[in-house]
Amino acid sequence: MKWKTLVEELLTFNKMIGYIGVGLLLIAYVLLVSPLEKWFIPINMIASVILTIHAVMLVDIPFIIVNAFVSVLLFYKPIK
Repeated sequence: MKWKTLVEELLTFNKMIGYIGVGLLLIAYVLLVSPLEKWFIPINMIASVILTIHAVMLVDIPFIIVNAFVSVLLFYKPIK
């Protein structure tokens, strides 16, 4: 695979949304085991919403259900 083709494939809009969501999710879990753990819920909340949008774009029903459920729980927790 040529370098240009690889970059074009990685930079499609749908895939970029997925990469951003996964990146934020990984950052959130790293923060969970650091002194900055107070940022876990807000970053995880954003990541879950982004990953839900990504799943909707892929029409991946199980992924939509899981991420939407996590998003609702994370939005509910600060209110509680």
